Amino acid sequence: MRRPRLIVADTMDLWLNIALKDLLKLLRRIDVFVLNDSEARQLTKEDNVIKAAEKIHRLGPKYVIVKKGEHGAILSSTGGLFVAPAFPLNEVVDPTGAGDSFVGGLIGYLASRKGPIESNLKRGMIYGSVVASFCCQGFGLSRTTKVTRAAIEQRVRELEKIIRF
Repeated sequence: MRRPRLIVADTMDLWLNIALKDLLKLLRRIDVFVLNDSEARQLTKEDNVIKAAEKIHRLGPKYVIVKKGEHGAILSSTGGLFVAPAFPLNEVVDPTGAGDSFVGGLIGYLASRKGPIESNLKRGMIYGSVVASFCCQGFGLSRTTKVTRAAIEQRVRELEKIIRF
């Protein structure tokens, strides 16, 4: 297979615990690395996630996205930092799978777009945040499987209103 336009990898603490050597080799081959804040700290031995992202860049990925749960996510790149907030919910039923939903929304958005990766990554993180919010509103797939594209677009507009200043 020829090299794809963009390679995104999401990890979990299990791979840090049992396959760190292989993960480090993989990082040299990917463009975007997504991990949560505790995984970033574990991988780099850095308490500060911004410093952790800087260290991860040196391992290979041009873009590092650190998920921070209910506090959103941070993109680190040569273009600087971008912070995508989590979509605010009045009630969270179950956050299990929200991080995976975030990455699914992000990659789905990226797959549907042409143009500069970095600006698409930023907007894709907003879509990821919105998709993750639906996940948190039910158990398992009960809410996520009922979401429509129109509902996602509506929440994206709501989130844009909230963060615009």
